[in-house]
Amino acid sequence: MGLVYADITLINSDDLALVKRNLIGQDDVKKITVNMLVDTGAYMLGITETVQEQLNLPFIEKRKLVLGDGSIKEFDVVGPVTVKFKNRTAGCNAVVLS
Repeated sequence: MGLVYADITLINSDDLALVKRNLIGQDDVKKITVNMLVDTGAYMLGITETVQEQLNLPFIEKRKLVLGDGSIKEFDVVGPVTVKFKNRTAGCNAVVLS
């Protein structure tokens, strides 16, 4: 089986909360649709620094992760981010891959 990619919409979850409280309009919600590699074995969502900046996702913590080659590297964790794919939605944090 080959690599699988999908168009995923990422949304700043804090912005969605502000919309619910009528503090910002729906047009002010930061979101981006990206074509991402689907990895069913991944522990966390991985995004680039550019996506983090475009969504203005705040830093949560630093976390050490084991990469596919067995090496251990420290990454920033940001969020929260809402992930949409077709008719499914989930909330999570994301690792900023550098």
